[in-house]
Amino acid sequence: MEYHLEPKFKKGDYVLATKYSDGDPRDHFVVGYFRDMTWHNRFNIVDDEGNLFRHNGFRRMERIPKELGLTLIKEMDKIENSGVGVWDYLEIVKERDNY
Repeated sequence: MEYHLEPKFKKGDYVLATKYSDGDPRDHFVVGYFRDMTWHNRFNIVDDEGNLFRHNGFRRMERIPKELGLTLIKEMDKIENSGVGVWDYLEIVKERDNY
């Protein structure tokens, strides 16, 4: 019997991605679109024009609604200076804005 499992992420998914799994806000993090995987199993994320944000990929990624992504983009400075991890900040925004 042959099984075909749907991949967790599809090309074009709108995502939040962090350079490292812990989501330290002083490390590179982005909101963009999933393109594909690197040769060493990291996530390639692109902007609206298809340009890579980071050529070495990101280690952690989560699909998010576009409205949530736009909120995160507006609050990038707050995130970077909050002292709170990106993934924790994401949960704070989800609860605060009822996502």
